[in-house]
Amino acid sequence: MRPLNKAVLLMMIIVVAISVSSCATTVRDLEADIPIPLEMKQATPQEAVETYLEWLTYSYRNMDSEIATPTMTPDLARRVSYYITMNAADGNALNQRLDSFSIKDTEINDTIATVTTEETWTFNYLSLETGNFTTPVVESYRVSYIVLLIDGRWIVQSADAEIVTLSD
Repeated sequence: MRPLNKAVLLMMIIVVAISVSSCATTVRDLEADIPIPLEMKQATPQEAVETYLEWLTYSYRNMDSEIATPTMTPDLARRVSYYITMNAADGNALNQRLDSFSIKDTEINDTIATVTTEETWTFNYLSLETGNFTTPVVESYRVSYIVLLIDGRWIVQSADAEIVTLSD
């Protein structure tokens, strides 16, 4: 068997790199329907936070807080339900898209975890009357989530967000 020459090897690397980059997840158009999340991963505090955000986004757009309740404590579920009810009273549904997400720190103490993230969101509102969207706004946050281990799965108890300017 002949060894590959450098030019052929370089070409193969470029082809693989292009293939991998073309498989990357495309960002959802902000006004497109939000697909229902496929599963609820709650084996770790980090998975619980990511799952909570996916299902919360879906719940807000569909005006149904019950959809996301398995990802959060009953107290947080009441607050989410109240927020959806307030938006409905104003004739709006919150529409949001998570543009970037990184976990910066996780501290676990028995059945309580704190997960600190940096997140960038694009959001606007959908008028329930006209079907029109408001102008999108982009915000970056540093968020501290309290996550509890209950009956063998991690669920979000609270999220404390601070608007920040994130640097790469």
